[in-house]
Formats: sequence, C-alpha cells, structure tokens
Amino acid sequence: MPFYFCNYLLRSEKKNKRLLNRYYNFILKNRIRVKNKYIQIYYDIQNSDGIKFVDKIKKNTIFISACKINFPKKYSKYYFITNNSWNPNFSYTEPISKNIIMEYKNIFGFEENYKINKEGFILIILNNSYGWFKDTCKVKYEEDNTNYFKMINNLLLKIRKYSQRKIVLRLHPKDRNHKLESQLKDKNLNFDIDNETKLEYLMKNTYCVFIQNTKMILDFVNYGIPIFNLDFFKVDYFPEIQIQDISKIENLDDIELPDREKFLERFYSFITFDINNVLIYIHKKFHFMF
Repeated sequence: MPFYFCNYLLRSEKKNKRLLNRYYNFILKNRIRVKNKYIQIYYDIQNSDGIKFVDKIKKNTIFISACKINFPKKYSKYYFITNNSWNPNFSYTEPISKNIIMEYKNIFGFEENYKINKEGFILIILNNSYGWFKDTCKVKYEEDNTNYFKMINNLLLKIRKYSQRKIVLRLHPKDRNHKLESQLKDKNLNFDIDNETKLEYLMKNTYCVFIQNTKMILDFVNYGIPIFNLDFFKVDYFPEIQIQDISKIENLDDIELPDREKFLERFYSFITFDINNVLIYIHKKFHFMF
C-alpha cells in the first residue's frame, strides 16, 4: 500500500516522528488506500522555499500557519490550514457544522454585532516590512524600507482626506527598534506609535482598523471592529471582510458593513486546534484530492 511522503517542517524532529506515526497508524487501522504517492506539508515558511507560494499554487501540498489567539480562553494557538497555496483564496475547504462554528465562536469570543466606538481612534496594523509579502508590495520593494515608509505615508494622506481622528500605528515586532520605526519617528507625522499596549486593550478604543493578510484579522472580525485594507500588497487574502470605500470612513453607521457571519463560516473551516493529530485532520478534511 502506498504512503504519502511528508516533507514536514516542524521544529522538533521528535514531534515529527510522533505525528507521522499517528498518521501511518491511522491509515493502517482504517485500511485507507491513498491515490497520490507524494504530498508536501509546510509548517510556516522557516527553512523552506514556502515563500514562493504566498500567492502561487503548488499542487499536492498542504500549508500550516501557526497563529496566536490574542484573547486566549481555552486555547492560545490555532492552526490555519490550506492546500495548494498559503493564500486561502486558492484553497479548497469543506463547510463545517453549525456546532463547530458555535464552538469556535466561543473560543474566539465572537461578538454578535459590530462595535463602532465613536470616540475611538483609527488603528493601523503593519506587516513585517521584510516579511512574506515584500515581493508583492505596490510600491517597489527597497531593502532600506523607503518603499514601506512611502506606503504608510500614502495611506495616512488617504485617511486624512476623510477623517481627522487620532491614528495609532502598531509595528510588526520585527520592525520595532529598527530603521522603519526611526524613519517614522523622524518625520514627525500626525500619528502615534503604540507597540506596548496589549492588543485587546487597543481594540477596546479602536474605531476601525487598517490591516492586510495577517490572520490577526480574525481577532478584529470576531470582536466586531470595522476593517479597511492597508492596500500595501497586490495579494489580498481576506477581501470579503473589508470596507471598500475609504471615503465612508466617518459614516460607518450609515453603510452596509461586510457580513461577519458569512466570512467566519468560511474561514473557521480552515482552522484546527489539535496539532497532535494534524495529519489525520488534514487527511479527513482534504482527502488529499488536489
């Protein structure tokens, strides 16, 4: 009987063996015949060529992103699993049951309604300027971060056309105390940088957020904060949940906001919390049909 070859990129070799053994035992016990002999599995991008597939398809491949829950109750981590690409828009996934949706809502702390804090500030969550999406920047990528600074400045100018609210920037941890932060502080632009406040406290004082591609977007969706696109990158993982017209930024009570329930029904279906049985979960979910 053929087995899948798993190029499994977890940090721990010991854990790799344990996960693979569970998977092989599952196949043997259930007398499963597999159709493809080979499948590759990426766990984040570390030590791999995974960055090539941020917005491209690689057949017979599973991609696992380890993600943090910012308001942990039962779990502090979850695993976002796609096939064919890191980009969920290229991935097949089966719908999940209403019971699982309810369970996930409880885990993530889902709020029934949008929360529009009229006294709140505009929050901008920045991706790593040297990270996954650097080759998809709308302003040509520069090693010295000047393109990233230009994109931030362009966004601030767009916002200021329609809103005079306080603006708070939150840098990616890898950009803190580095060139980008110095560039931003030196220019004395009309915003604050807040890298220290816990995200849950920032969110309580947020009117709307500009964010792109990061799975952190799920925290804002669950909490009910209106979402705009940073529009820094050509790649856009979550277009369904973004308000498209920035000119409406001060009229959020008067427009039809994106459907959070519909969005979460789809994107919860990419999630599992059980890393120990992740290969079995993948097999049951995707049936390794590409």
